[in-house]
Amino acid sequence: MMKLDPLKLSNQREILGYSQQNVADKSRLCSRTVERAAAGKSINHETAASIAATLGTTLSSLLLDENTYEAAQQVGRTTSLRRATSGRAILDTLDTTAMGVIECDVEATNDNLLLLKNIAHLLESNMKDPMAPIERSRRPLSERLELIAAINEALNELQAAGVCVFVAETWVEAYFPNFLEFGEPYFPDGKQPIGCRAVRMVIAEAGSEKIVRPNLVSWPLEHF
Repeated sequence: MMKLDPLKLSNQREILGYSQQNVADKSRLCSRTVERAAAGKSINHETAASIAATLGTTLSSLLLDENTYEAAQQVGRTTSLRRATSGRAILDTLDTTAMGVIECDVEATNDNLLLLKNIAHLLESNMKDPMAPIERSRRPLSERLELIAAINEALNELQAAGVCVFVAETWVEAYFPNFLEFGEPYFPDGKQPIGCRAVRMVIAEAGSEKIVRPNLVSWPLEHF
């Protein structure tokens, strides 16, 4: 458990023009939980990390000074991922994060291979590529609805097979490339890291609403 600094939290919200309800909606937390955080009361690591990602900052920058180091060290060891139950929520996450990774903890067999490949394709093909020179434009509504339906169908098929997709958003400081005229990426000397929201998705056996994994992630870009 940890506490966020109410003043730091308020200041970051004001910078972004967010109300507490905005933070709750964007981080997919209940308003009462965000109110607890804003009041400086104890919240769990996962909740604190989600609020920090929503506010576009690092968790350590929002923590009370008295527990910054210890709490940040604890968060750095593991990541909690929640079970995804909505294609719409997954697509919203893919559209609002700058990069991501997908992992599969399920052993592939002839019986589940098509299901695993289908969900992997849906997720990977809609995840932003930080090495691509042109950012994807806003999706037409018709395309968005088709994707949501396809993801929901894939989630239901996985659930029937005892498999789920677990998701966690985080804040990463990464070195994003510049691009030459023809779209070739390069990293100029003195390039500074840029903060961004990132998503980690794990395909794993069903059985609980969340899973905990070591915080060892190979993000697409160099980070710290």
